[in-house]
Amino acid sequence: DQNRVDEAALKTLGARGCLRSDDTLQVVVGPIADQLASDIRAQLRSVEGKVAVAEKTPASAADLLAALGGAANLKEVQVAASRLLVTLHDAAALNMAAMAGLNLRGIAQPAANSLHMLIGPAAASVGEALQRSHREAVSG
Repeated sequence: DQNRVDEAALKTLGARGCLRSDDTLQVVVGPIADQLASDIRAQLRSVEGKVAVAEKTPASAADLLAALGGAANLKEVQVAASRLLVTLHDAAALNMAAMAGLNLRGIAQPAANSLHMLIGPAAASVGEALQRSHREAVSG
């Protein structure tokens, strides 16, 4: 329940901000992220088997490509850990309604033709598929 998240308390604990989607929350912690992640992993190992975590099915590259306006609309695709950074030729070809139905963990649009998508562990494979489609569109 997103309404139960106390952003002020998280900031008191050192968070720099929060990114929200319909059903996920990402807490931005800055340079302490690696140490914090190690501490969380250690705690999770101590309760392994006691907690069930539902994993979202990542968006297919084909569905994502269609929502982005097709391979010819891709100007640049970069993979950054669990994220995809995409620059489009034509922002008007972007279908944000379709993007909303793709099970992405989060979407930020810092500029009209620029998207940052939080994909998760499948980011590298989805990104490679988008890059391959882009290369084929450019060369074909």
